[in-house]
Amino acid sequence: MSSLFSDTDLECLSRLLNTRQAGFPLTQAWLTSQGVDVDLLSRLCQAGFLHPLDAQTYRVAGDQLLGDGLLSVATEGRADVHLAGRTALAYHRIQHNLAARSVIRLMGNGDYSPPVWAGDCHYRDASGLFDFSAEEGERLDLDTRPPLGGPFSIRCASRERALLELLYDEEVFQDRDETQQLIFGITNCRAQWMGALLARCQEPRVIERFYVSFVHQPYVGFETKALFKDYHIRIP
Repeated sequence: MSSLFSDTDLECLSRLLNTRQAGFPLTQAWLTSQGVDVDLLSRLCQAGFLHPLDAQTYRVAGDQLLGDGLLSVATEGRADVHLAGRTALAYHRIQHNLAARSVIRLMGNGDYSPPVWAGDCHYRDASGLFDFSAEEGERLDLDTRPPLGGPFSIRCASRERALLELLYDEEVFQDRDETQQLIFGITNCRAQWMGALLARCQEPRVIERFYVSFVHQPYVGFETKALFKDYHIRIP
């Protein structure tokens, strides 16, 4: 090892170990910012200290990569890509045994391909699901935010948005029965956010599925017919 690394290299390596976040892959851009040039990077891989995940991403030897860490790095630089639908609901503690799958649901605007090393991630372009074109600035929970207790660079749909994404995914990612089992666990939606999102929803099938699912379901935080009336949404 000493023949491969100078004292300066070892100081850089020590700084890297103290700075990095355990369980997170290391990108080449981050390594460069820590003083690791291409030559040193090559020698770190040669010595077995770093293991390439792809051409731009590395794992520290012996490090157990965390799901949140993988997703954080996998979505870096794509603020629109977020935990969506059933995965977002799971982050909000809304889950059912029938939905206990390890698949990660991601949505965003436009093309995106999750890296293979990020795990079993399924991405869907949902750029046409909502129309926020008339709005400026922060959209509160109508948009996406970092989940509580999670890495700041992962974004997650609010439970209200995630519910509509779940309905958008019906017959694509899960069947009707699985959708309904998850919906039965939803009891605390906020009418203000739910109505605003429905008013901006551009998918008639989602609005219809929402109405059918909730018109006779109590204890969800709103009365469906009143919600549609208040936000001028046409009842399917």
